[in-house]
Amino acid sequence: MDNQNLNSFSQDLFNRKCIAENLTKIIESKNKPMVISLDSDWGTGKTTFVTMWKDLLDNDSNYNSKFNTLYFNAWEHDYIKDPLLAIFSEIEIQIKEDDPLLKQQFDKVKSKFSPYLKLGATTIFKMLTRGALDLDKIDLGETNEDELISLAEKLGDLAIQEVSASKNIRSELKKEMSKYQESSCKKIIFFIDELDRCRPSFAIELLEVIKHLFDIDNFIFIISIDKEQLSHSVSTIYGQNMDTVGYLRRFFDLDYKLPKIDTKKYIDIKNSIIFKDYTNTGYLEVFLKELFKIENFSLRDIDKAYYYIELLLPLINEFNDHGTKFNTTYIMIISYIYSVLIMAKIKKPIIYKQIINSNYKLDEILNHFTTPNFLDYRNNIVNYHPEPLQFIVNNLLKKYLEINLIVDSSKNLYDLNPENFMVGLKEKDGSYVYNAKFSLLELFKEPRLNIQSKLEFIEGF
Repeated sequence: MDNQNLNSFSQDLFNRKCIAENLTKIIESKNKPMVISLDSDWGTGKTTFVTMWKDLLDNDSNYNSKFNTLYFNAWEHDYIKDPLLAIFSEIEIQIKEDDPLLKQQFDKVKSKFSPYLKLGATTIFKMLTRGALDLDKIDLGETNEDELISLAEKLGDLAIQEVSASKNIRSELKKEMSKYQESSCKKIIFFIDELDRCRPSFAIELLEVIKHLFDIDNFIFIISIDKEQLSHSVSTIYGQNMDTVGYLRRFFDLDYKLPKIDTKKYIDIKNSIIFKDYTNTGYLEVFLKELFKIENFSLRDIDKAYYYIELLLPLINEFNDHGTKFNTTYIMIISYIYSVLIMAKIKKPIIYKQIINSNYKLDEILNHFTTPNFLDYRNNIVNYHPEPLQFIVNNLLKKYLEINLIVDSSKNLYDLNPENFMVGLKEKDGSYVYNAKFSLLELFKEPRLNIQSKLEFIEGF
């Protein structure tokens, strides 16, 4: 189950339906135009929530007789210069062809909208068609002062005409949009998604369009944003000293902060689905969950990680061979190394590449990693008591990264002594327990055991 692909609250395991229902009740009680912000950090499931909310309004008989919904992914349209054009093109696409009355009314809106589209290019277009301004041929050095003054006056007159026409068209546009809403006999809820990922200028202009052109009764805009990220966009345009919070507040009538989702629960759900057909993955599941939690993985980070994991699992024999009984310590060791490298691949890509290229100083690179604390586990972790498992894990990454540097500079791996690269549990006399040890050198000598080569193969996808 991919959180980003959930379509209905029937698939939701985080009890978010009640949030949508409560927000809908607020919308239902208002007839005035309203703009609501759904604020949540990047990658925390805003798109999923909006998708499920729209599905609820479209398909639940308690709502679909009261609301028409539209969806607009701002990020997919920010290549379009004019946000209003982008919105109207999306409305036209989503208008139901089997609703001729609504389609007819929207065609009237378009007829009012068409002149507005031409305004931006009118001045240059008129000058070009009159032959007064040929950008390829004009030589201002040969133009006398009187001609320049005349040209400026023409441009000024046209600009004034455009401003006047723009005001009239905007007024007519709002009237027709209001009629469009009335013809539907429903409130219109317009979901705007991914605004914080857009070009700063497009994001701000889109907010301006919504606030000034769509302040129409029974029009509700629900805008999913990461307000902190959007604030950066405002600062980019207006400067770092800008009161971004105050500036954004004027666009929104209501601000709602989506509650955070329990990422551990989400990872448990992913694990139960991704690993169900594999064997020996118990340690991997635990390590992934703990490392992702330590590194504050967002839902989007988690989804990205599991995309790679799904591709990776078929390549690892130890997780596919249901007939062979592998040494428990060995499985635990490779599971931890895989987990650390997968985490680094997603969250610390520069560090990950340094490891792959054996280009780092050991003490410095270790500062970028935090070892999970398994001692708080009350029960055994798969087949290991938390205390001996913690003992092995504590120095495992350091040993692996140390060997990675040695192996990179060694011409013949078979000249190296496997005992120097041993990890595992120890007896009281300091010797390793026979069936609870493994030489990390084997991960580099045997191509089929090489962890990094499998991860790098996945990099090609």
